Amino acid sequence: DVERSRGLGDVYKRQEVKESQPEQSVSKSVVELLGGQDVVDVINNAEIVSGYLLPQKSYHQESVENYKMRLGPIELTASQKTKLSKLILSKESYIFDVAKGCAPDYGVRIEFQKGENHVDLLFCFGCSQVQVYKNGKSLSGGEFDPVEKQLAELMKEIFPEDELIQSL
Repeated sequence: DVERSRGLGDVYKRQEVKESQPEQSVSKSVVELLGGQDVVDVINNAEIVSGYLLPQKSYHQESVENYKMRLGPIELTASQKTKLSKLILSKESYIFDVAKGCAPDYGVRIEFQKGENHVDLLFCFGCSQVQVYKNGKSLSGGEFDPVEKQLAELMKEIFPEDELIQSL
């Protein structure tokens, strides 16, 4: 009983309780695909995760600030953050050593914020590609074909009112 313990009550009351998900172990190939351990750390420890929708014909830009947003920010729930992080950080979510002959038309932007650091993931559901931006600058990308359906279902949950997203 915290209230009755002699001398320890104040110690227990002062202890900070951090409510966060345990960090996911991430394979070297995913760390490389996402652009480095610092990117993985922001995704794993994000304080705020927000979703945005982009207009059609949102092709690759070197800076995330060059994209127009048609909706957002929408803050993700704790459950949505956990589902998304698990999918993004899993080796089974990607195919490696593949080059697709398409120009991704990004429709969804997810922003992870940890302090002053931002990681943005832009998703194209037409060709199952993700582009990674760190602090606004284009960094890397990959192919998320194995989890396209799971990611699409999660986006439908995040953006329930959007007809285009609901049609994925």
